[in-house]
Amino acid sequence: MRPPELLAFCSSIEELPLSVFIQSTSWVVPVVQIIHIFAIAMILISSITINFHVLQSNYFQLNSINMLKQFRKLMYLSLFFLFLSGLVLIIGEPARSLANSAFQIKMLFLLLALIISLYMFSRIEKSQHISKIYCLIAITMWLGVVCSGRWIAYV
Repeated sequence: MRPPELLAFCSSIEELPLSVFIQSTSWVVPVVQIIHIFAIAMILISSITINFHVLQSNYFQLNSINMLKQFRKLMYLSLFFLFLSGLVLIIGEPARSLANSAFQIKMLFLLLALIISLYMFSRIEKSQHISKIYCLIAITMWLGVVCSGRWIAYV
């Protein structure tokens, strides 16, 4: 069910000049979607690499911490591009995203994945033990972001 207030908000966004430009320019949405997909792929690769590394080791060596910090930087950069491309997609097609239950589930997965990942990064940086359950939850949340993101087109 889509609340009328949300639909009215989406309509007001659709009338913005930037939204009209995005909607009327045939190449913008496909190009931005490609950037969005690459960004989520880089986040997923980084997250899985970090989490599998943590799952396989009981402690961190200095070179492991440096490697994980590099993947964290890649993840942050990818999150930046994910945010920008997502914002363009929302402005271009607000009703398709904001009023879509799959999008709302994706945002919930994203929030949880970010919270868990930030917690894990703080523990990694301090060379503290991380419970393996956090790794499994983080991987599950990131996969939830990807799967629910794909469902946006079908709901």
